[in-house]
Amino acid sequence: MNLQMLHYFIQVAKEQSLSKAATKLFVSQPALSKQIKKLEGVLGFSVLKRSPKGIELTERGGALFQELEPLFWDVHRTIEKHMNHQTIHLGCTPLESSYYLPRKYLGLQSANVTISDVLDNDKDLIPRLFETKLDAAIIQDIPSYKGLFSQFLFKDQFEAAVPVDHWLANQSKVSIDECLAETLILTPSSTPLYQRVMTLIEKRKVAPKEVIETSWHNVMGFTAAGVGIAFVPGMMATHIELRGVRFLPIADYALTRDLYLFSVNRSILDVLVYTFSA
Repeated sequence: MNLQMLHYFIQVAKEQSLSKAATKLFVSQPALSKQIKKLEGVLGFSVLKRSPKGIELTERGGALFQELEPLFWDVHRTIEKHMNHQTIHLGCTPLESSYYLPRKYLGLQSANVTISDVLDNDKDLIPRLFETKLDAAIIQDIPSYKGLFSQFLFKDQFEAAVPVDHWLANQSKVSIDECLAETLILTPSSTPLYQRVMTLIEKRKVAPKEVIETSWHNVMGFTAAGVGIAFVPGMMATHIELRGVRFLPIADYALTRDLYLFSVNRSILDVLVYTFSA
């Protein structure tokens, strides 16, 4: 059991809704459900039950919430009290700095975290950790790295960015095969997204009409102009509105990325994990 798991439970209990809690926690609903199931496995009893309105706390779940919530925030205040308030230098990509970290601003501020490096390729952050130019970094799809401490943060589900006049735009969600068969606007071949999409194309034996490579800065412009379909991280899709573009969920969570927190120092990692879970 860890603090993140307890924080997830507290948020679900407060919202009385898995979908609302998942949105506030910036995790997918299946990932949140999995964490709640893990908690129930550790506790040995159910904390949630189905109701006509969706979900509600069981009797024992409600009692746990009433005792746990004030204790959880006491832990938060205790950690802050004993931190030496050294500046923690954090690195990430433009996506995280624009669409994820602002939601954590107050916690990052209290933990004295500053965003020191914002690089397009998160793998370039790893050498900067070893050079001690950074204390921590957010990196996707690399669970561990020799010589560094790491912790899973959350799973980010990609959505399809579709031109409003495209035949898929009227659907509530799309399948990955429907998307892959169209003209695709992708980031350069050196990027994880491009490689992930190419793997899906090969695995699912779907032939796109065309694949156009361009930078992140141009992807949405191409899509809005009706050139083709793009894939954008959920953290971005849920925070922007763009004229000429519809963002649609992709069925079956077919395209996702996992975000991990890395640090050269175990204590710094623990402070940041707690900060991000609060």
